Amino acid sequence: MVTTASATAYALVLHLREADSRILRGMALIVASERYVAVCSNASDRMDEPTLTAEQWREVDAWTARSNAALPAKPAPLSAPIVSALVGNQSQPVTGERIAAVPIGSTTRAEARVWAERLLRGRETA
Repeated sequence: MVTTASATAYALVLHLREADSRILRGMALIVASERYVAVCSNASDRMDEPTLTAEQWREVDAWTARSNAALPAKPAPLSAPIVSALVGNQSQPVTGERIAAVPIGSTTRAEARVWAERLLRGRETA
């Protein structure tokens, strides 16, 4: 879980890129404290909210902790099985690369969805 002692939640923003060509295929937002994930693909205007298993969330938490501990070095990509859970089957392997950790304060799942709209789609929601 990515929080500080003051219970500030963080939204992790990831680029989803084809592994070989490095073409940007979409973006993902992870708010681990709320067990919330949103994914926007360049091929669709839709924002998907995939569900991860408890084991997958443990892996996300461990990856986040390793990434935070290694900063300011560039974080390692999210594991292929987790990226597959986010984007489904793709014709080309896709990597998930952390590009930002945005402090969003204490939040609820509904507020995480608003942040996803803002950060991934550049839209304000009512």
